[in-house]
Amino acid sequence: MEACEELDLFMSELMKRPLVLQPSALISRGLAALRCSVYTTEEKWLVMVNQAHPKVESRIKMAVQAAKSRMAQGNPFMLEVSLTYTRGQHC
Repeated sequence: MEACEELDLFMSELMKRPLVLQPSALISRGLAALRCSVYTTEEKWLVMVNQAHPKVESRIKMAVQAAKSRMAQGNPFMLEVSLTYTRGQHC
């Protein structure tokens, strides 16, 4: 992307379409207390994200704004959105 308008278009298109992610989970056996495991199989699954949810939408907007700021400074950027739940947060 070369202009902030392209990021705006990206944001607009992202909010219109269903957001489907395909993460993979590694299933393992081992000693969890020692954080020691041997990966045995890989399970694939899909996650649909409601990007219109206020908390998710705000995270996406924050990431796009940070990218715009870096772009305006002429710096390279990577658009990264964290949807990690941490203790103490309530949906």
